[in-house]
Amino acid sequence: MSKMSRGYVWFLLLTSPLNIVGNILVCAIVLKNISMRTFTNYLLVNLAVADLAYGLLQTLGMLVHLSDRDFDWTAFCKSANYAVHVTCGVSIATLTIISIERFFAVVRPFSRNAKKRRRASLILIILWMAILIFMSPTLFLQWSYQKGDYECKTLKIYSPQRRLYYFFIIIIFLFLPSCIIFYCYSRIIYTLWCAPKASSVANAARVKARRKLAQMLVVVSSIFVVSWLTTCVVQLMILFDQSAPQPLETTSLALVHLNTCVNPIIYSLHSADFRRHLKTVCCCCCQSETSEPGNQTIVRSSLSVRQRLAGRISGRVCQGKTSTACEELCIEENPCK
Repeated sequence: MSKMSRGYVWFLLLTSPLNIVGNILVCAIVLKNISMRTFTNYLLVNLAVADLAYGLLQTLGMLVHLSDRDFDWTAFCKSANYAVHVTCGVSIATLTIISIERFFAVVRPFSRNAKKRRRASLILIILWMAILIFMSPTLFLQWSYQKGDYECKTLKIYSPQRRLYYFFIIIIFLFLPSCIIFYCYSRIIYTLWCAPKASSVANAARVKARRKLAQMLVVVSSIFVVSWLTTCVVQLMILFDQSAPQPLETTSLALVHLNTCVNPIIYSLHSADFRRHLKTVCCCCCQSETSEPGNQTIVRSSLSVRQRLAGRISGRVCQGKTSTACEELCIEENPCK
């Protein structure tokens, strides 16, 4: 194994825990807190699941390659290659749906299409099924594989079938989504920063919150496109009978894997709500570890008079099943519940 390959193996081993822990925390924070269960956040959970699956697949594949055991490499590499294509397709499709959803929420808030945002579960199921079917040719095309240093090496890579398929993949899953994302966020940026706005305090707060969310999503989408662009360059070089330099090939794989790790960090830097719920999850984990069985207590913080009055005015009581408007009051009173 070359020095470059060993460096990539160590990079993968060191960043995999960050991928696993970070994306699991994203899923836990959104699914545990009612106030975080928005359509956009459900899509971010879907993106976290895809990133988590990609990181686990890469780590598992590397460990299998390092084991030096007799193995049916053709079957393993086909399955691993198919799974990686699926996770990549789900990620870019999710980012595209997020940009379209934000476009209708900000630019055309009164459009009928904006009413479809709540159908998160149905949209995600259809998305996964469509990507699973669309990427199925990677299982059936007659490509041969062999064991590499840390990944599967493809043989007979110059076949017309492979060229046609990957041209189609690059257009459908990189070029077109990038154009859609660019258009949607350019319109969103113009609407939030350049278009005339009302001077009310409520509208100013809403615009500020939307600006923060737009900034975060632009960063996430940009990092994804740049990371996968290098991989597409390597694939195009191979398709045109050009051998990609090993440093470029290794760097492209490292960028893609790093992209699956940085999203939770970006959420923490740009979202105050995410940071607050992350602290709550960490505090609850610490309490569960330090408390003795049979003597577990929950520290309750007293609500201010203003917060209690706000809860009464809203006509909701923070007991049992709560509404979204009252969720933040319940979190402050009993953060670990």
